[in-house]
Amino acid sequence: MDAESIYDELVKLIVTVDDLGSVNVKAAQQLKQRVMPKSIYKYRLGRYNEFGSCWDIENLKNNQIRMT
Repeated sequence: MDAESIYDELVKLIVTVDDLGSVNVKAAQQLKQRVMPKSIYKYRLGRYNEFGSCWDIENLKNNQIRMT
């Protein structure tokens, strides 16, 4: 199943309203859990601040995250 067909199926499940006025949220959640990875990683370049210390290494040492 490619990304476009997964997206189309997910949108169809979310926006389709049945006769009672409800959407099939449970099926959408099951589809999402089936295709989503357990972890997502972002590899950093190793940016340095003006004092010469690497932000990415410091974040790892201090158990911090950087959100952009």
